Amino acid sequence: MGATSSNGQPGALIRFEGIGKTFGRVRALADIDFAFMRGECVGIAGHNGAGKSTLMAVLAGVYAPTQGRIDVEGQAAPHYDANAARDAGVRGVFQELSLCANLTVAENMTIVHPQLRGAGWRRKATALMREKLEEIFPGNGLKGNELVSDLTLTQQQMVEIARGFTVTDAPVRLVILDEPTSSLDAHTADQLLAFVRRAAQSGITCVLITHMLGEIERVADRVVVMRDGGIVGVLPRDAASRAARSSALRDSPARVKPKRCCRSTRPRRVAAQGA
Repeated sequence: MGATSSNGQPGALIRFEGIGKTFGRVRALADIDFAFMRGECVGIAGHNGAGKSTLMAVLAGVYAPTQGRIDVEGQAAPHYDANAARDAGVRGVFQELSLCANLTVAENMTIVHPQLRGAGWRRKATALMREKLEEIFPGNGLKGNELVSDLTLTQQQMVEIARGFTVTDAPVRLVILDEPTSSLDAHTADQLLAFVRRAAQSGITCVLITHMLGEIERVADRVVVMRDGGIVGVLPRDAASRAARSSALRDSPARVKPKRCCRSTRPRRVAAQGA
């Protein structure tokens, strides 16, 4: 775990209390109570339609909760939106890539980092991207001036991830990683997971959503198990075995009625998420 509060315990960066989200008559989230602590990796597990993407959309400020309270570093945030999330240091790397294919790697940096402007912006953007790419994926070989359309899908995913962790003006405090290894080969996936552990140890909170249960076992400090829009279990790392997660998913009572609109609850891409 990373940073701690004054009493020696890890501090909560963002806290959800009684969070609910409805879309018309469909309840997507219900009674979510959870604190994202500084400097930890949280794994989010659950079947399709469990509410994982909706929860992350609320965390990223894309969706405003229908009910409940959000605190940021101990202070109430009644108007928590994408701008407030960015100010809190929240960044998102979501499953659907958001890179512009007709722009270079460096130019894509400026889309989510508008602070990169003025004289020398291209050189600075290229340097930042190359530095972060090398930190996460050593030996990647990218120079930063490539057109995104010329990159492989694996390389595009690498750029997307590096862009999310890149710091320009405001510090990065929490990064949402939604199926981040889905387009990576085994080698680059191993590099990313090793970096996630280092990032958490340095104080950055990482939230990992993946169907690869072995990845959660490898990096998560805690595992949140979701079912039907609610949290049915929070397992510490030493108890987060596949059997324990399966038992939580199978045996815990449903918190809300099953949904039939899981596709409509996936967060749409906005610039504030990828920054």
